[in-house]
Amino acid sequence: MVEVVTGVRTSHQLRRWLLPDLYAALIEVHLTPCARGTTPIHVRVCTIDAQHTEAAVIVATATRTYALALRLEEYRGRWMTTALELA
Repeated sequence: MVEVVTGVRTSHQLRRWLLPDLYAALIEVHLTPCARGTTPIHVRVCTIDAQHTEAAVIVATATRTYALALRLEEYRGRWMTTALELA
């Protein structure tokens, strides 16, 4: 997701994994373009139950570090991001 908002990847690659309102919000975010990819620094996952998981991720780019919090829910046999915060 950080790679999408920094211009490393195209947004359509995430469309399948996000609820429509989250996808619309994500493509509206315009951060500083990044020439290189991202490096995950820390990942913390909390499994709520068999259908719900939450995660906090710290990701570094060449110019900045981002915090990402997301909630994943099982939706029609696959995981779907249902909540997303990026700072």
